Amino acid sequence: MKKWVKVVLGCLVVVILGLTCLGLGVSYGLFKVFSWGKAQVAGLAETERQVEELQRQANANPFTRPADGRLSEDRLLKFLAVRRDVWGVYEKYKPQIEARQGDRQPTISDLGLIAQATGEIRLARARAQVREGLSDDEYGFHVEQVYKTAWASELQKGTGESGSVGETFGKRLEETEAGLRRQLDDPNLSPEMKRLLEQQLEELKKAGGTLREQARALDVPPENVALLRKHEAEIRKYAMEGLAFIGL
Repeated sequence: MKKWVKVVLGCLVVVILGLTCLGLGVSYGLFKVFSWGKAQVAGLAETERQVEELQRQANANPFTRPADGRLSEDRLLKFLAVRRDVWGVYEKYKPQIEARQGDRQPTISDLGLIAQATGEIRLARARAQVREGLSDDEYGFHVEQVYKTAWASELQKGTGESGSVGETFGKRLEETEAGLRRQLDDPNLSPEMKRLLEQQLEELKKAGGTLREQARALDVPPENVALLRKHEAEIRKYAMEGLAFIGL
């Protein structure tokens, strides 16, 4: 998040809290809210300054994305070390962050804590990236490949096949198409059902190329799957799905 976004977010928290207290007629509370808000906005600005400086240092580390998307164990371990630091902060604010995923609306207090959590998480990540020598590009590459590989690994477990995502999906399309053709060969098929099956088969044939291409985009090197399974416990532990809800 940009510095101005964080400052605006902090200001919004201050305004909301201030209006709440005003509505209740708590003048002393209003004074305390604005005092707290000024301190938080200043804190957010200072945190953002530190994050930007650390990111500058981290991004001095060169990184070239592997053309085949292959992960190396030594760099994966560095990525996991960064995730471990992020997880340490994330756990402190997990209820407030993940409340945004469910039906419960976050409270005013939650909003303030989320703003604070976002800053602390970004700072922890930036510090760890500097320590481990991971640029933002390399960190992002690992997020993409690790969790794409996790999906491919689960697909293999579910289907019992060791092929790539594209291969597995292609087989499923072929099996579905063959099944429709077998049903169309039934001499007892009603005209209405025949028209419906023919329509489904035609739609499947039209969409097949696009679906196969999308599936191939999820392919990962088999070495990545083996590496992920070796470190699966840590990868699962540091997944932190709630990060997406605070833009991280």
